[in-house]
Amino acid sequence: MDLSTSHDLALLLLSVSSLANTDFPLSTADLLPFLVATLTAADVPADTRLACLAALRNLSAKLKHVRAVVTSGAVRALLALSLLERTETTAAEAALGVLADVASASAAGRREMAEDEEAPRALVE
Repeated sequence: MDLSTSHDLALLLLSVSSLANTDFPLSTADLLPFLVATLTAADVPADTRLACLAALRNLSAKLKHVRAVVTSGAVRALLALSLLERTETTAAEAALGVLADVASASAAGRREMAEDEEAPRALVE
């Protein structure tokens, strides 16, 4: 998938996931791999990464999606993003916001964070 298509899809997922009074109409199992892969890719523009982070934030705010977010590998990707250089401060802060949602809503999320050796550094820095 090219960068333009990835960006457009990320914006679409952000829009759909932000509908607070509507169930997410698509399977998160199908969408989370795209979001996580986009977050971990090296060549992704900042605006695409931020759209993916916002979509993950919307999903993690809904209790029924938290477990899927945790099992998708998003926690590791979010911890890595939270350690980004100062030039990516917005992405790092957004990643920490999603991690806070996941940790507060799910014991599995807290366990996943506790098992990652980068977690203490990510949360302190």
